[in-house]
Amino acid sequence: MVTKDNKEALIKLLAMITMVIDHLGIRWFSNGRIFRLIGRISFPIYAWYTARSVYYTAQKHTEVKHALRMFVLAVISEIPYDLFFSSTVYNPKRNNVIFTLLIGYLVCLGIHRYRFLILRVLIVIAGVFLAEGFFCSYGFIGIMLVFAFDRLQSSEHVRNSIPLRLFWITVIITIYSMYYIVLGAEPMAREQIWHTFLTYSYSQLGAFLSIPLLMLDAKSKRRLPYAFKWVYRLFYPIHLITILLLESYFLII
Repeated sequence: MVTKDNKEALIKLLAMITMVIDHLGIRWFSNGRIFRLIGRISFPIYAWYTARSVYYTAQKHTEVKHALRMFVLAVISEIPYDLFFSSTVYNPKRNNVIFTLLIGYLVCLGIHRYRFLILRVLIVIAGVFLAEGFFCSYGFIGIMLVFAFDRLQSSEHVRNSIPLRLFWITVIITIYSMYYIVLGAEPMAREQIWHTFLTYSYSQLGAFLSIPLLMLDAKSKRRLPYAFKWVYRLFYPIHLITILLLESYFLII
């Protein structure tokens, strides 16, 4: 039974599972688009809980500790990420998604700390340029997704209204998805609709499947099990390493 206390664990578990499905599609199924469609569920959930962490770390005054932990994890993840996506130990033109989430987290911290509108705008712009300048995965749209989720969760009026919450989550996911679809879209003939849907850009429509999960989420006073929290934190580099090791093993035999 899904209760208020275990919703967060369930949603995070689904984020991890769909991320694995996405990456298996890349490596083992000729960039399988159905796998990528399912995998699009993952990043909005990670962005959602990154925005949520701003609230919790501010309560405990652990913002610096949390940011440093994210940075160390991003550094640890970079070699597995580059081996996985670029077949090289380090690709300076491509940096992993933990860096993106870290920048998004820092942007939201700055927004919460400073009240001047101009300063807030400059913080967001700096975050966007940092993500783009360092070629972080998802780039500026990833930063804006974390930022948008933070603004939504910071609004008590929206957060406590199911219709408003559904509306704004849908708007945010629509903008996020359409960015990729428009960016990657090619001229499409009617007979190619299904083929085009299975291209990477249209697979982004899978992000809409995250909406029911984000609606299911609710703040709970009960803390997640310590072991589960560390599994969630370390899962990104560990699953990449595991897939690479399994791939090497099967190639050898």
